[in-house]
Amino acid sequence: LDVEVARLEAATLARWRGRHNYNHRIKNAVVPWLLDRYETPVCLVDTDTFFISSPVELFDRIGPGRTMMHSPEPHGAGDRIARALDGATLRPALGGAWCFEEGGVNVWNSGVIGVDPSDRAILDEVLWLSDEVYDRVKIFNVEQFAFAQVFMKRSALSAADDVVTHYWGAYRPFFHVRARRAFARVEGRSVDEQIAATASLHAAPPGHPTLRRLGL
Repeated sequence: LDVEVARLEAATLARWRGRHNYNHRIKNAVVPWLLDRYETPVCLVDTDTFFISSPVELFDRIGPGRTMMHSPEPHGAGDRIARALDGATLRPALGGAWCFEEGGVNVWNSGVIGVDPSDRAILDEVLWLSDEVYDRVKIFNVEQFAFAQVFMKRSALSAADDVVTHYWGAYRPFFHVRARRAFARVEGRSVDEQIAATASLHAAPPGHPTLRRLGL
């Protein structure tokens, strides 16, 4: 495969974290950097993921005016940020205004981020909004909050959770054990058999044994 590995300097990562040393801000900064570097549609995929369908499907969903994130988060996921903003109106340098009200803010998961080079300009607004919000409230998911707000307002946003499973948070240790066992069973077999093993995996841990016995 024609794969290029780009090694990022510590100084670059420090600059991307910004004035508050906000680690997740790196995602806000690296997507426009990739577009500028390669001038081609970009799909950023977190490492705590696995594909259940062909990655080609992700790029079929990205195009001018068409962006992508992993999936919508549960209703109310952005309420803590909205409460912290307290109805604030944020005004970007290019004009317009952003107004936020508690209960009216949707958040999407950023385990997958897809964008076309023709929409490069909206990523400047993502970075601006991330900084404006993080100035007011130091919450870890400000990064994906900014992506979601801009993508929903400036483009047609679609989900990728039918192609990529994101097993973030408490599911990680469980899934790592499960994946090691699955691949041990198909070690030395064909690529197609290994792909089938991946597609059959589930990230969520099993339910409570009592509830399983009751069929719940």
